[in-house]
Amino acid sequence: MYSIWRSSTLVTEMTGRCTGQKNGFTLIEILSAVAILMIIVLVMGRIFGDSARMWQIGTKNVQSDTEGRIVMDMLERQISQSIADEVLTFRTFGLPEYGVAVYGVAPEMGVEIFFVAPERTPSASMRRSAQLAGYYMDEMLDENGNVIPNRYRLVRVRRTASSYTNPNNSAYLRSDWWMQMFGPERETIVENVAAFEVWAYSEDRNDYVADYSSADEGNKLPLWLDIYLELLGEDDAVRVAELMNRNQDEAAMRIINENSRRYVTRVFFPMREGYGPRAQ
Repeated sequence: MYSIWRSSTLVTEMTGRCTGQKNGFTLIEILSAVAILMIIVLVMGRIFGDSARMWQIGTKNVQSDTEGRIVMDMLERQISQSIADEVLTFRTFGLPEYGVAVYGVAPEMGVEIFFVAPERTPSASMRRSAQLAGYYMDEMLDENGNVIPNRYRLVRVRRTASSYTNPNNSAYLRSDWWMQMFGPERETIVENVAAFEVWAYSEDRNDYVADYSSADEGNKLPLWLDIYLELLGEDDAVRVAELMNRNQDEAAMRIINENSRRYVTRVFFPMREGYGPRAQ
């Protein structure tokens, strides 16, 4: 009997120990586990947020770079075809001092370039047709055609017409032909422009000239033309506009200086010497 009783007691003690081992976690253990889990979630969320933000910045930069390069390639290709002679005038209007133009500078103080190039559209029927073109900064418009305050774009104005017969368009019949180019028909080349500059290098002056007229330079094109362009991303342009609207110009300029994408190209003129479309 003693043996049976002793065996029963041992079984009861062992069962009690096993039961005690299966009672579960204490409150402190659960809270500790939850705290560790929260820390892991917060760290992973921070990593994910930073990764998403870097992806957005990278995507924005790639898009801006692609857009900027396309615009600069187009400007270089078109302006390089410019011509000038005793009648046709190549004209630039620029700021008087070298440096980046102030964001949102008044239109009458902005940078403009006007030129004539022997381009013909597929529908042109006149042998002596030419492309009259101009580029300058202008205010951005919303979908209803209303001005968006403190946001700017690069626009192009152009006409393809006879070099001789139309007095309103002809660069041969009007020495100030570019004055007829300003009108409602403006093509948007790129939006969110922070700065646009052109600098012509004069052969006679051996220096850069902001306001260049071939009529004052021996009826010649410049030796070359330097073009400078600054673009902002959409989000940065919105932030700058909001700050400008609240007269916080310094904060706006800080965003422009830190986030704008800058592009520079040099344009040479293959038809600079001895070319005149009036030659038969």
